[in-house]
Amino acid sequence: MSLIEVMIAMTIFSVLAVTILSSVLLSRRIAEANIYGNTALTITQGYLEQIKSMEYNVVLDSVGDNSIPLPTKSISAITSTTGAGIEIDDPIYINSQKEHASNSKKVVIDIRNPESANPSPVTMSYLIRPTVVDLDTGANPLRALEITLEYQFLSPEKGSPELRDGTVRLVKSFVPTF
Repeated sequence: MSLIEVMIAMTIFSVLAVTILSSVLLSRRIAEANIYGNTALTITQGYLEQIKSMEYNVVLDSVGDNSIPLPTKSISAITSTTGAGIEIDDPIYINSQKEHASNSKKVVIDIRNPESANPSPVTMSYLIRPTVVDLDTGANPLRALEITLEYQFLSPEKGSPELRDGTVRLVKSFVPTF
């Protein structure tokens, strides 16, 4: 084998190695962004399920008075001695003209070094904006509420955090569905 052949082989190997490395890094960033997106969607669906199970009048009271939050709950990242999460009150405000502080959350995505003395949580900024439209108006009134949960989160796509958003909708009627 001559020196030229070795140099050509090394060039081809280098090009292939850089291509494979960039593909692996890209797939890792996409997978991480999907984890953030799925976590945000799952949290939003959790709030939606809680709203679905609330009495119609509880939701209607929050529509009539923006100072009354929806009494939702979440699981704290702090764990008990058994390792289970602790359920905490986590109210959300609907139809607010401005962003309400309690609708903005820090969500723990992962915990790095959980066995060490100083575990470090990896968090995601998450904001939920619920809006409710009372459908009991107009020419064909319905005893129902159209509930829209818009959410935003910071995703680490493309190496720097990027604001992404989504929407989940529900129609809640006066007639119980359970």
